[in-house]
Amino acid sequence: MPKFRRFRKTGADAVVAAPANARFGDDVVTRNGTLYTVDENKSLVEIAKAKGFVPLVDGQGKATGMSQGRWAERYMGSVEFPDGVANQKVDVIIEPTAKPSAGWVEINIVSRVNRQQAFGGLTKRIHFWINSANILAQKSDYTNMSQQTAENFAISDLDVSSGKLKCTIHHRTNTANPIEVFVKVFSCEVDIEMEAMALSAVYDDDPGELPVPMVQVPRVAIGIIHDAYIQKVVLLHNYRDSGNAPFGSCIGKFVFQRGPNAAASRLYVADISTQTAYQTNTYRANVLAFHDHGGFTVPAKFATCNYKGQIYLCLVIPYSNASYQIAYFEGSFETPVTHPHAMKLIAYYDTNAATVLDAEINNSLTVLEEIVDNNYDSGWIEAVLQGGVTPYNNDPDCKLKYRKIGKIVYVKGTLTVTNPTTNLIFANLPAGFRPGSLGSRFFAPTITVGHPSMFFWMHHNGNIYISGSTTGTMPTGTVSFHTDFSFVAEA
Repeated sequence: MPKFRRFRKTGADAVVAAPANARFGDDVVTRNGTLYTVDENKSLVEIAKAKGFVPLVDGQGKATGMSQGRWAERYMGSVEFPDGVANQKVDVIIEPTAKPSAGWVEINIVSRVNRQQAFGGLTKRIHFWINSANILAQKSDYTNMSQQTAENFAISDLDVSSGKLKCTIHHRTNTANPIEVFVKVFSCEVDIEMEAMALSAVYDDDPGELPVPMVQVPRVAIGIIHDAYIQKVVLLHNYRDSGNAPFGSCIGKFVFQRGPNAAASRLYVADISTQTAYQTNTYRANVLAFHDHGGFTVPAKFATCNYKGQIYLCLVIPYSNASYQIAYFEGSFETPVTHPHAMKLIAYYDTNAATVLDAEINNSLTVLEEIVDNNYDSGWIEAVLQGGVTPYNNDPDCKLKYRKIGKIVYVKGTLTVTNPTTNLIFANLPAGFRPGSLGSRFFAPTITVGHPSMFFWMHHNGNIYISGSTTGTMPTGTVSFHTDFSFVAEA
């Protein structure tokens, strides 16, 4: 077997940093331009062609960076921000002398345990086009962040005003927060001088502040839904039922599109904001779009349920006899490690077959609040009359009609009936247009001279009844009456 030497010099037998799964300090060797690593059996395994790779090694022989001409990746080292001073900064010098080029720079910082508890990371990628004296164009985005780190740090765009290509890490708070800094660079036109990359000393003589980091809103595909009549929930995050709860949140927009992919008229969009922390649970929602041919059988609701032994705050999504084709979420969510199933779409009941699909969810599901569109307006819908009740005359305004605006249902009509019996059912309103489990009672004066007044009552199953006056006496003969009442729709 050929002899493989540890790193003593650059060249064909150098120890270098492996890409991807074996970076920064792992044992990697080259031989005749080929890159090898050592597997669990202590055998050499070829992992990449190493020709042109240049390693950067620290004083202990550990690889801290690697470049190949126009591409470089390097661990820059630690930065210790002194305690008690706000708005401290450190510059990341990418090129000691700016050169004409186009490409991108990615700055990664990792914050360690400290007084501010700003553990986590912050990543910014900057695409640039520069000449030796000016930045002709650049576009930057924070591509990843943890909440605590983003609250304490910010990363500037590129700057060449000093003749160097650099960017600045801004420490926003006045408590000690140590960080580790990593840099990746790609240039379309010039080689990267990896050895010349450097961190400046920490300074605080620049009072300027950088904007708070913001990440582009990601889109999370929740699932493709093809099953009609299937009731499903989206698990959001943990829910506090006792004790002190870890932090969980979901802030963003849910989109459920029903029918064919092009059926934009069959859409449910809800803007939600939920949080569980310490000893509280909060959940708010506003329906941005609620439109469908005929309405949904069940509106979306906030609920709690158990899944794999843990209690979750969840979203019970609308369902109907037609299936949704697209379901996704745009926004941010956070869940503790005890609740790893956030943003999981789970079917729990088949309403058509009356079959339980997930007993743990089905048996534990507890509705907290219905999500309705406060701007939703169904328009006036003509009800189907029964029990011998008819419109008073041919005037369209005499027909019995109902309408829902937000959560409120309105019913009106001018009607006629002959010899009505007690508790005569004369109409039924569909689901979504019904009162709660206690029903409702409404007074309805007659417009026929000499007849006693009547009242209506409405069952939560949608039936509307005519009943007698408070004495229970029903009028005889032909009676005409007007009704105009409203109530809060079922939860």
